[in-house]
Amino acid sequence: MENRDPISLNDRYFTCSSKVKGNQYMEYNSRKHLVLSVFSGGLLALTPATQAMASYTYSYFDAPDAVAGVYALGTGGTFVFGINASGQVVGYFTNPAGYNHYHGFVSTSAGYTTLDVPNTYYTDANSVNAGGQVSGTTHYDGARHGFVYDGSSYQTRDVPGADSIFRYVINDAGQAAGFIWNDTGYHGFTFDGSNYKILDAPNSQSGTTYVYGINNIGQTTGYFLDQNGYHGFIYNGSSYKTFDAPNTTYTFAYGINDLSHVVGNFYDFAANRDKGFVYNGSTFEALDVPDATNGTYAYGINNNGQVAGYFLDASGAHGFIATPAAVSVPAAVWLFGTALAGFVGFGRSKRGN
Repeated sequence: MENRDPISLNDRYFTCSSKVKGNQYMEYNSRKHLVLSVFSGGLLALTPATQAMASYTYSYFDAPDAVAGVYALGTGGTFVFGINASGQVVGYFTNPAGYNHYHGFVSTSAGYTTLDVPNTYYTDANSVNAGGQVSGTTHYDGARHGFVYDGSSYQTRDVPGADSIFRYVINDAGQAAGFIWNDTGYHGFTFDGSNYKILDAPNSQSGTTYVYGINNIGQTTGYFLDQNGYHGFIYNGSSYKTFDAPNTTYTFAYGINDLSHVVGNFYDFAANRDKGFVYNGSTFEALDVPDATNGTYAYGINNNGQVAGYFLDASGAHGFIATPAAVSVPAAVWLFGTALAGFVGFGRSKRGN
């Protein structure tokens, strides 16, 4: 199982960066170019009792200059983490050239922009709201910090009492959520525009609560660890709803839309790899990208039901959007087409570096 954030150094499933199967380097053959591949396919049922909810068309995406194998413990490539209602996506890609190996990106109707917070070690874009504001984390002064990018400037964010921030996401109102590290472990947080609130899921082991997503009605989602494994949750500001994908002890929730539909990944013991999922409050369905030989990871979902994330194959990590059959493919993949046109016509835009 693979997870890209440093969750637990004592758990063999989590490392300080994305993990390569067998701890071997993966290398791309040359300079990466934008790649678009669209595949149609149904979803794999988690169990015979699990109901199919939709079929999906998959769009693949590799950022220019993305290179695999940046670190011995890391799989490099392109990682997509957020998608808004317009289909704009954000994430980061790896490139070992220069000081900053991790570069954020946002793909919009105006084209593709690389994001680098000035004078920092790396930039990891986690979310994009309807207004086009991008949030994420960056590294400087020996710690990780949150940031918000408004299209022209960066504002860094810090949570009181945090040694580092490992996730920083925002909704359309500018409310924020994520999780931090301090001397007592990992804790979720929310921000209402004025005050931060630290979250620890009930019955979780101390220091094992991770918040990854927030929607526009203030619900957050994430996961926690107890003696039985990892469990997803939705927190509505006063109470927690816990859920588990069928037949697994590893359920990780990452993104939530305004319909309270949650995406994430689970470990499929029968297939011996991670798969993504969509959970609508009562039913799970698996997301298994057709070319994902080493895992599918679903991180964002918008109100149209489009799911964004990344998958792993023998060459590294690649971004994807999974579009439900009810949403037209051209509308779903416009950003890839505009990004390609942007690269051909204008080249790559670089900010802050």
